[in-house]
Amino acid sequence: MTAEGADDIAARLGRFHVIGLNHRTCPDALREAVFVADEELPGVLQSLRQAGFDEAVVLSTCDRIEVQAFFPQSGHQMSADRLIVLRETVASALTAPTGILPEPVLPAQVLAVLYHHQGLAAMKHLFRVTASLDSQIVGEPQILGQVRASHRIAAGQGMVAANLDRLLQASYVAAKRVRGETTIAEGPVSLMAVALRVARSIHGDLSRCQLAVLGADELALMLGARFKEAGVASIVIGDRNPRRAMAAARDLMGHTANFDTRGETLAQADIVISATGDGRH
Repeated sequence: MTAEGADDIAARLGRFHVIGLNHRTCPDALREAVFVADEELPGVLQSLRQAGFDEAVVLSTCDRIEVQAFFPQSGHQMSADRLIVLRETVASALTAPTGILPEPVLPAQVLAVLYHHQGLAAMKHLFRVTASLDSQIVGEPQILGQVRASHRIAAGQGMVAANLDRLLQASYVAAKRVRGETTIAEGPVSLMAVALRVARSIHGDLSRCQLAVLGADELALMLGARFKEAGVASIVIGDRNPRRAMAAARDLMGHTANFDTRGETLAQADIVISATGDGRH
């Protein structure tokens, strides 16, 4: 590769930003409230387009909500004030869907906990996320599918072109190598196997059991998916954020329960996965 070609790649990569929040930077309650459902992603993407992002993917999972995007101007050419405006734009876009909640989240609340990577650091972050190295449960298998789904939605909105597509495709290749050439997936598999073994030792045939999931975080949903594969009769999901519960129920082909009346849900369930996060329930 010529020096000119290397400079061109560096310049393009300098326009790549990842701005968001995750389980390390943000309290559980705020992350739950800011969750963006799939049907809300087109609106968020269009607001980013209007703000000047020419390519963007919004990844919203139980662990994180982040924008992976190219901005026309290189981060190295931006003033500190302009970089602040980028973060403010993302905070406003991510909090817009929360307006339907009883207590909407303000952009300032999100701005205070945002991380912001750019250039090579942003690319490394993307690869770590896609390979499940940045998840609460390292090696959990869902994240690759979630990144792909976000990619498809953004492409459908015309928000993915050559630069972002090339980075995402490279991250998929790297993630598959991580899973195929390391033992990273063994931990989650062992955890799920233990949970199923305990449930079967108590109930025997799981096809007669109702599973209740309280708190739709990554670990709870990973276990819920495993119990679904094992044949539980039904799954009910409750979460403080009804939008998160609905999205999780759709993924697990279950139904939602009112989190405020979770006592009734517990009384009717045979198996409970509790992941409320705050230690009070």
